Formats: sequence, structure tokens, C-alpha cells
Amino acid sequence: MMRTIASRLGWTLLVIWFVVSVTFAMIMWIPAEPARALLGPHATPEAIERVRAHYCLNENVAGQYACYVGSLARLDFGIFALHAAQMAM
Repeated sequence: MMRTIASRLGWTLLVIWFVVSVTFAMIMWIPAEPARALLGPHATPEAIERVRAHYCLNENVAGQYACYVGSLARLDFGIFALHAAQMAM
């Protein structure tokens, strides 16, 4: 019984890690700059820098992945489109 539970827990964690990693890779392969895409074409350079700092886009890929996984662990799934306009100001 305990062996089955441990096995299923292990597979569950492996699948979660795989899905998170594939999602991160898909986000990284998008040809657009995420900060500019989030804020729109009329965003100020200061607002773009704030978004880059918030999402750790100034880091290398390993740092961005660590920040991404950390934010998911804190249940921080990003900002909604309604809040993007406030961040642009």
C-alpha cells in the first residue's frame, strides 16, 4: 500500500516537473519580447524595465527558470490583463 502511494506520488511529481518545464520552454521560444507583449506597444521604457525585473527577464535562462518555478510554488500565476495597464503607468 505505501509502496503504491510512494510510486504514484513520484510519478505525479515527475509529470508536474515535465509540464512546468515544457510550459517554460514554450514561453521562451515565443519570438516576441514578453514584457512588451504584456504591456502593449505604447508602454514606457520604465514600465518595461519594471516588468522585466518582476518576471526576472533580466536573468539568464537558468535564473528565469528558477524564478518561474518559484513563482508557481508561491501560487503566483502572473498578472491579469486588467492589472497590466496599472503596471504601465
